[in-house]
Amino acid sequence: MKKIIEKVQVSEIHCDYRSSMKVSQIFLVMQEMAEKGANALGMSRESMIGNHQTFVLSRMSLQIDKLPKLYENIEITTWPKKTIKLFYIRDFFFKQQNTITMRASSVWAILDLKSRKIVRQPATVHSANEQLVDEALTYMPPRIKLPEQMNEVGQVLATYSMTDPNGHINNIRYIEWVYDYLPKKIIEFNSSYTMDINYVNEVYYKDEILIEMGEKGDNTILCGKVNEKICFMVQIRKN
Repeated sequence: MKKIIEKVQVSEIHCDYRSSMKVSQIFLVMQEMAEKGANALGMSRESMIGNHQTFVLSRMSLQIDKLPKLYENIEITTWPKKTIKLFYIRDFFFKQQNTITMRASSVWAILDLKSRKIVRQPATVHSANEQLVDEALTYMPPRIKLPEQMNEVGQVLATYSMTDPNGHINNIRYIEWVYDYLPKKIIEFNSSYTMDINYVNEVYYKDEILIEMGEKGDNTILCGKVNEKICFMVQIRKN
């Protein structure tokens, strides 16, 4: 069983002005845990880079019932759930005092670093087919559909500090951009909610990203575009 479990105390660097853990920091913790999970399956970053490959995040759904607060302790568990065609599903639980306060499901693919295309039958993936019974979420992270009307809310320049070793802008930055442009009333509402994100195209150093926002029913949807090409979409919906 390839479960990885870690305990973290929420520190000031993790928190926003409300002393709540930033959602971008939650995504960062999951990214680091996923890398450790890949290592446990014999697919370390070093070995994959040697084959000119890397894991990339395709979709994620994070269900938040309660955001951790400053100095609180959280326990994070992750495991590989199943493989569907080109994609590898990894789930997460966040616990506080033995109660699950957040759940997430993520969809990963393997990128060829030379062609920048998804690898269809990577020889390096063998033990990832191990499937566990546990499910954090009973559904796959959905494909987001934009509403007919989207309005520009801001622009971002992809700078040096946003880059990562995969040669593009780290996906954690997309979450930061989303929260930079979300209305304060959405950031501060206390009911539980789910954030879905689709990573569509890569963003690179010096790209100029247009941030747009719209509504679809009760859901708030944002997207980032480079030269009219959608790079990511985020949907926030109440549970």
